[in-house]
Amino acid sequence: MTVTGRYGVVLGALSACALVGAAILVPGRAVLDAPGTVLSGGGLTGGVFFLSLVVLFFEAFPLVVATAGVLCFSLVVSPRQIGPAGSLLLPGIPLVLVVVVALGVVNGIWVGAFAPLAEGRIAQEEHRARTSRNAITEASFLLQQGDYQGAEALLVLHRSLAEESEESLELLEQARGARLAREEQIRSSRETGPIGEDRRFTSASAMTAADLLAQGHRYFQEGDFFSAHYFATRALEQSPYPREDARVLQSSALNAIEGGALDRKEAEDRRFYQDKVTAYQAFLQGQALPERALEAYYRFQDLQERRPDDPDVRRFAPEVLRQVQEISFFVETARAHQELPGRSDLVFLNRREEGLLEVIVVDHLVRTREGDFFYGLEVLRLDPATPREPLLHLRAPYGMALEQKLILRAVRRDGEEEDPEAGRIPLFFYRGGPDDFDGSLRLSHSVESIARFGGGPQAFQVLTVPELFQLPRLLEQLGQPQRFARAAAFFRVLRMGGFFVIALGGIALGWRFRSRYLGRPPLAVLAMVPVLVWALWWIVALGRYLIGSAANLLAREVSFSTGLLLVALGLIGGILAVVASLARQEVDL
Repeated sequence: MTVTGRYGVVLGALSACALVGAAILVPGRAVLDAPGTVLSGGGLTGGVFFLSLVVLFFEAFPLVVATAGVLCFSLVVSPRQIGPAGSLLLPGIPLVLVVVVALGVVNGIWVGAFAPLAEGRIAQEEHRARTSRNAITEASFLLQQGDYQGAEALLVLHRSLAEESEESLELLEQARGARLAREEQIRSSRETGPIGEDRRFTSASAMTAADLLAQGHRYFQEGDFFSAHYFATRALEQSPYPREDARVLQSSALNAIEGGALDRKEAEDRRFYQDKVTAYQAFLQGQALPERALEAYYRFQDLQERRPDDPDVRRFAPEVLRQVQEISFFVETARAHQELPGRSDLVFLNRREEGLLEVIVVDHLVRTREGDFFYGLEVLRLDPATPREPLLHLRAPYGMALEQKLILRAVRRDGEEEDPEAGRIPLFFYRGGPDDFDGSLRLSHSVESIARFGGGPQAFQVLTVPELFQLPRLLEQLGQPQRFARAAAFFRVLRMGGFFVIALGGIALGWRFRSRYLGRPPLAVLAMVPVLVWALWWIVALGRYLIGSAANLLAREVSFSTGLLLVALGLIGGILAVVASLARQEVDL
């Protein structure tokens, strides 16, 4: 077998061992506490398992290639297969170097482009699994406490994040059934009239006709025509002879009931028409005044509940909804997406103008098909000349990006316009207030840029190399420190190029060991092979630490372009040094 073939066999065997080890470690890498959670559908999916497997494998890939070089050229390859000593480059190695270069290209593509995408997907899936698991646990607790509506909402969230399971379906049906039973009980209790009102009619059976007629006259004088009609009718039924006075009271009460019904209907029609005019005027003024648009929405909502078939209401209600969605969003929609995976702990400079700086802090950002939702926003606007006196300081629990605006005013889908529910409008800490705030901020950056580049150093690991190269300029616009971006870019390039140094260094180290034992090494030396692998693992780990330290030092001391040049020169020097060491190996055959 050729040198290249032997090297491929050793590399393949070590790669298989690395894959098996990664497959064992994947469940521990995910945010899952028990196998039952994994198997229940609230945890690891096949796609995420595969991504985690590949990520762990490529993390160990430099160690695998270095170990393959050491073991192959120290134990497997014969000196006679390499060639005579003293040549510029050992004749049996060029094809192996081609293989190393190909592996380095694959590793570089993974580290530079695909690994960040895989890391981001894994982080989102871990967040999804954690959220779905916490949701079903909290729902079980709320069911025991009798909060059926809250338990139902959490179970719906769990089933939207995780695969459907019999346990979640059973709990959801239990919560929904208990909630509906409670609502029916409350509705029945409301429909039941007061006990005292029932007794006055029940006691009528024990009264004489004269008493019934007297009671009817009393109710007629009080304006209770329905009760007067009832008692006059009972008086006629209980009287042994026709009573004209009871017939007169019955007829008068009936006429009053019919006349009052017509008057009430006319009054209701007039009131409905006036409310419709007021709602329409609010709709017209809402094109210029956001608060009037919100008022129009709630007024038309009330009109729809009262008379859903009214042609004017049916014609303008959709227009009012479209108008309010241009300046606000629904609290219920924002809450429904709050626990979805997204980006957290974002900070960015939104505006930088002469005499004005505006910084926005976001606790959590979720991007969905229904919109981009911001949670836990804090806005600080100040004049750099007087930083201790902010021009504006507010906090809003919800926000939604709409084109180039950040909407901070939320409305309830159902509810009164005057409802003072916390969370629908921002809370102002310093200067300004809801009355002089139009409910939105102008965004100077795209949501994509904010999500990908506003997270600070912790978010850089999910960026590709081209994005890292653009990062310093973007961070300057976002108001983020550029040093961390430069360090992340330098570290990624050093990882990509350092692979070649490690791989060629493993071959050179293995050939140096072979020069000491031309035949089979002693048994004691073979027994030290696991120790050698362990030592190589620590060497690779130490190399990554030194690479990170060097990247931070360069980022702090030099510019981005100068740092890239120094990184490239360092990598070229390291590769040439290892190749020169390999070419100087001499073995007396």
